Amino acid sequence: MSVGAPFFNQVNVPLFLSLIFLMGVGPLIAWRRASWENLRRNFVWPVTVGVAGAALFWALGVRSALAVLTLALTVFVATTIALDFARATRARLRSGQPVFPAMAGLLVRHNRRYGGSSSTSASS
Repeated sequence: MSVGAPFFNQVNVPLFLSLIFLMGVGPLIAWRRASWENLRRNFVWPVTVGVAGAALFWALGVRSALAVLTLALTVFVATTIALDFARATRARLRSGQPVFPAMAGLLVRHNRRYGGSSSTSASS
């Protein structure tokens, strides 16, 4: 028995779209402090930018609903990452650090959070 492309697409596409969505939601939900107000405050801009991204891709000629949904979710995730990074940078600026060292410090000290890896923190 073999599994063909139609079955693979039917099962895995919704799974992976859900994972993409959770990539954006997870970092912005406060552990044990999630309230409706907190969720609204954290997700108004990412959802708005994601919907605008979907409209932009549709206007650019992308007619596949699945492709537009995937691209909109990708824009949503990128916006949540940018929002999280901007908030963390703003917090470092309030402590008196200059802009670029504050941003670089975030990337070096929180490389797991922002998806990078630093050669100084690599383990052997």
